[in-house]
Amino acid sequence: MLKHIVVGNFQFIGFHLCKKLLELGNEVIGIDWRSEVNSSFEDKCMEIGRNDNFSFFSIEEWNNAWNEDEEVMVYISYYDFYKVSAIGSEKTLELLNSINKKSERTAKRTFLIGPIEKEEEMKILSLQNEVCKIVLLPTVYGAWQPEGMAFQACIQGVETEKLSAIIREEYSRDAIYIEDLMDELPSILASPLKEIVIESSAENQWDLCAKEIFPQEQIEVSRNKVTEQEPNVETNCMIPLRTSPESGIAKQIDHYRMNQQLIGWKRF
Repeated sequence: MLKHIVVGNFQFIGFHLCKKLLELGNEVIGIDWRSEVNSSFEDKCMEIGRNDNFSFFSIEEWNNAWNEDEEVMVYISYYDFYKVSAIGSEKTLELLNSINKKSERTAKRTFLIGPIEKEEEMKILSLQNEVCKIVLLPTVYGAWQPEGMAFQACIQGVETEKLSAIIREEYSRDAIYIEDLMDELPSILASPLKEIVIESSAENQWDLCAKEIFPQEQIEVSRNKVTEQEPNVETNCMIPLRTSPESGIAKQIDHYRMNQQLIGWKRF
């Protein structure tokens, strides 16, 4: 039976990818670099860990996740790595690259998932693996978006100066709701293209999301920096808009508030 190896399964994109693959009836092995056990980790474990088709290895144990004679598909979420700064990030990157190299010898196919603004870095990584495909994503939002990304930072009420800095760094030409992205997973995986560059079927999605959540001064910050972000690649995979920015942001806010309530209840 074909096994699916998801690297970063307790992160953002990696978690939703793992969840979707399990929903489709696949056997999934998760590998993750998260070291601390917190509420979000526990909640994600509860959601996917109860599935009999799921098993897990820490990043230090990654080489035991599959044997070279097994048929596997490997998905490495560099997107999550780049979006979440962490202690020991250089070591984590080395381990991710080691997984990429092993998958060239042993995997049926490897998908390197990264942010579109890191296109050059992703191309360099692809040179290490002749059987890989690159999947480049714009800003993705929804439940479990990292707090280092603009929408979640605003939801969590980070200070104005820090939020402005996050906005200046974030790709703001496009945004896709996470569930809309995952609904198109089968067609993305079946694409014959070596480099899959994803965009929303509707225009101005990041800006429309920003208007739902940002105070006016932060909207001005985003407007002043859009001209600086010219992507170096042409998009070739359109994701149909099923979730409006208004609905998607509302769901992300509701998820965060519910999660905070659960954290409060666990303390008693």
